[in-house]
Amino acid sequence: RDTGGGGALSRLTNKQQHVDLAYSKKAVVNQPPLHASLDTWLMDPKDAEKYYKEDVAAAKQLLSAANVDLSKEWSVVCSNSSPTNATLAEVWQQQLGRADIKLRIQT
Repeated sequence: RDTGGGGALSRLTNKQQHVDLAYSKKAVVNQPPLHASLDTWLMDPKDAEKYYKEDVAAAKQLLSAANVDLSKEWSVVCSNSSPTNATLAEVWQQQLGRADIKLRIQT
């Protein structure tokens, strides 16, 4: 059962933006974005669409229904092994911020 958190986060995540900004368009959108050479593991977008339909208003409703404390700052740990990781974290931070979720990126 979805209590709000995960469903809300997936509705705030724009995977195409991750591919475009972090992978320089050298990946394909999947669940999550996957390097284009790993086509064996690609999920049919029709099967995953219900889980990753971007909808900020619905995300905010789910967060509200789950009584998520939006005054809290959440820490996300990001490997500093590549600039791609940092870019992914920054993009996700911006995306979640649309629903007033505050992320602090730690390396």
